[in-house]
Amino acid sequence: MGYFPKNPLYFIFGKDVSIDGHSDIQKEIRLIEKIQLVHQLVQEQLEKSQGEYKARHDKHRVDRKYHVGDEFWLHIRKERLQGEGKKLKPIRYGPFRILEKVGKIAFIYANL
Repeated sequence: MGYFPKNPLYFIFGKDVSIDGHSDIQKEIRLIEKIQLVHQLVQEQLEKSQGEYKARHDKHRVDRKYHVGDEFWLHIRKERLQGEGKKLKPIRYGPFRILEKVGKIAFIYANL
């Protein structure tokens, strides 16, 4: 239509006097407050939705505790296998024994 519509940055950094000489500060402040309210509502809705997803996921989670001396097998997905004869390679490797606990879920292990 020959002009660019006003955006929120214009209201923050733009002129405080309209064309007819009346101040539009109150309208601009109300618009900015509405935009901030919408952003806040969207943020709350996202946090609520993420919390629901996390609760649903954690319901099926099994927390396993591993200690020094435990034995385990490694399971490798078929997509991770490389080279010729991928289909004939084993998917499970082991058994391994935990020698040292480095972090919460990091271990130093050795093949038996």
